[in-house]
Amino acid sequence: MKPKIRFFSVAFLFLIPSLLFSQEKTNNLNCTNSNCHNDILDMQYIHEPARDECLTCHEKVSGNHPEKEGKEFALVENGSELCETCHSFQSSKKMVHSPFAEKKCLSCHSPHSSNTKGILAGTTEKEVCSKCHNIDIKEHKYFHGPFISNQCASCHFGHESDFNALARFDDPYLCFQCHIEKEEDLQLSVVHPIFSDGCMDCHSPHSSKQSYMLKIEGNRLCFDCHSEIQEAVASAKNIHEPLTEKGTCVSCHTPHAGELEKLLVNIQPELCFNCHSVNINKKERYIDIFGRLSKEYVHKPIYEDPCTKCHLPHISQNSNLLAAPFPDGNYTKPNIENFSMCFQCHDSKKITNKIGTDTNFRDGNKNLHTVHVIKKKSISCQSCHDMHGADNQHIIGNVVYFGNWEMPINYKVTETGGSCLPGCHAELSYSRE
Repeated sequence: MKPKIRFFSVAFLFLIPSLLFSQEKTNNLNCTNSNCHNDILDMQYIHEPARDECLTCHEKVSGNHPEKEGKEFALVENGSELCETCHSFQSSKKMVHSPFAEKKCLSCHSPHSSNTKGILAGTTEKEVCSKCHNIDIKEHKYFHGPFISNQCASCHFGHESDFNALARFDDPYLCFQCHIEKEEDLQLSVVHPIFSDGCMDCHSPHSSKQSYMLKIEGNRLCFDCHSEIQEAVASAKNIHEPLTEKGTCVSCHTPHAGELEKLLVNIQPELCFNCHSVNINKKERYIDIFGRLSKEYVHKPIYEDPCTKCHLPHISQNSNLLAAPFPDGNYTKPNIENFSMCFQCHDSKKITNKIGTDTNFRDGNKNLHTVHVIKKKSISCQSCHDMHGADNQHIIGNVVYFGNWEMPINYKVTETGGSCLPGCHAELSYSRE
């Protein structure tokens, strides 16, 4: 009997390690161990059921898992019904994303884990969205920050929204989440109506060929609304350069809001001097408008009225964008209407009445303006007067511009009149007495 007992004892000793090993193997068994589904949770964002309990979504249907190969587990519910055990698909919003409405959760989401927030089934938000939303960015040079940095959810909800394109806020308040200073512009005195209506009428939300994400290049964008100006430009003889292909409307106007009428970026004449502070090339000679304003005698409208008193801001059928007809050169036809620009302020009698005291430029009662103007070849006012400013009384210029020739006027003032000695005639004097 004793040998038998020893044999049983020895056999039991060999059996103990086997039992211990089997028990250890059972305790270490889980879905994500190194031998099985070890990569399921190897990402930054993890679906809570995958982290806590696989059997929330999966159930064993057959076999001795994991020893037997095959499909021993199945989902506890089919398709979206599984997601609905935790997530509600009820929507009260105006706009619903079609995958959400159709309960196609896996179109956008990974069931276990992802490196993209929201457990999205892609390396970036844009990668997921672009599976359906193919936004054409061919030849585009400018990209909205959230778009180019793959952050679609900065502007859009993934499931539902009360606003178009599943936006997080209505336009323009969506844009104001980042462009805070633009919301403050709504409190200014003059607000561009299209700006208060929303940003998307002028700007593309994702990318554009134009700077500032504009939908259309340059002034053509403004002409979409201001078509009357575009039509006027098409038939105008003279066009202000900002309205041409060389310029832009925002040289003079702010596109959003401001404190000045017509959304001007500055008051006149400072606004005009942004460009007209340098010499202007006109018919091979240069006109220093800015410099003339420092002269002793300045034309009254310059300091009492805006530049637009005489000049139209956009287009004109007259030279120099003048608001009314005026001779472009030294001479014109003997038609008083050719001087309509001057007669908006000056009494025409100073030109038309040959005899009288309507003007101080007379010899006795003989009107010397009439001598210069009312004749077969009328002499333009600008032959003697500088339209902006001069060193002499009555804004008489220092020279007469005749083509490329600058003829000194040699104007002198006396108590009762004066004299001049230009290149067009010998020295002549006049006296009102």
